Amino acid sequence: MDGFVGHVFPDDAHIAAIRKRIGELQSSSKKQPKSDTKTAAVKADPEAAQKAFMEGFTHHNNQKWDDAIASYKRAFELDNSLANAAYNLGLVYKAKGDLAGAKQAFIQALAIDPNMTKSHYMMAVLYNMQSE
Repeated sequence: MDGFVGHVFPDDAHIAAIRKRIGELQSSSKKQPKSDTKTAAVKADPEAAQKAFMEGFTHHNNQKWDDAIASYKRAFELDNSLANAAYNLGLVYKAKGDLAGAKQAFIQALAIDPNMTKSHYMMAVLYNMQSE
């Protein structure tokens, strides 16, 4: 625990609110059939979403935040099952200082993959940043 001295961790109420929001997002996404998760563009070019994701990753690594945001959003629009696109979008928003945008992106990633540990971790990091 020595490494966590001075950090604020989410309380039970905050964790419950996050779980509730994840549940809402999951239930709203379940209303759409799985076959609708990929757009016509992806059906025409199955690699389109992955290409957009990799463009976002390249822009992200080059700290071209706005280009990274556009590419990650495009990847997610093409295939909204890409939890990593939502997660990386959250990282970019955090790097830009947009904590609300980052939180929304991490929640979106968790709605797709509730076991995505790195998104849970980043939610705790954001909570800690907002508490300081």
